[in-house]
Amino acid sequence: RAAGEDVESAVISIEEAAQAGVPIEQAESAVGTAIDAGMDGHGIEQMTRAMAYGAEQEVDAGELGSFVESRIREGERGDDLATSIYEEVDRRHAMRQEQGEEKKPSWWRRVFKRN
Repeated sequence: RAAGEDVESAVISIEEAAQAGVPIEQAESAVGTAIDAGMDGHGIEQMTRAMAYGAEQEVDAGELGSFVESRIREGERGDDLATSIYEEVDRRHAMRQEQGEEKKPSWWRRVFKRN
């Protein structure tokens, strides 16, 4: 993809994450970190989709944003980064659930075959 396409993809990713409930400042910060780290548009889209999942699960956006940015700085990209975010969201969400409550695996676990 051309650099212009990656920039356009990043802008769209920020907008979509914000529409899903990710605070715009958090989405912009994470995308900025991703761009600085050389992530392409596709990787940024995967990251912001995972962050949107965090918003849907009502995970603290600031804490999740810090987690995401630390993973990027540690070198995670693409599926690995998205999977780390999904796992962290599920972990944080599970901490709030009552013990003993049975739940089916998250959709992303089924898609990425990570049960």
